[in-house]
Amino acid sequence: MHLAAQEDRVNVAQQLVAAGADISAVSVAGYMPLHTACHFGRLNMVRYLLSLAGRGDVNRTTKMGCTPLHLAAQQGHSQIAHLLLEHGADANLTNE
Repeated sequence: MHLAAQEDRVNVAQQLVAAGADISAVSVAGYMPLHTACHFGRLNMVRYLLSLAGRGDVNRTTKMGCTPLHLAAQQGHSQIAHLLLEHGADANLTNE
């Protein structure tokens, strides 16, 4: 799921979800697929994941304390940052 998120392969992600993949699964670094998509600027994937995600996922942090919003902002992905805010991302959360 993380690789599909990194490569913006929404069609692959849809197949994985249909087969039971967990969109909240975390990597060793604590990244969910949403973190990965935000970091790499994958707008279509972010839209797809947000359509499936629970409200809490948008503010979940990595092991370094980064939310998806932090990652999008750090990489200059303003469209994704705005989309995250529309979906309840907390702009007041800080990271380490």
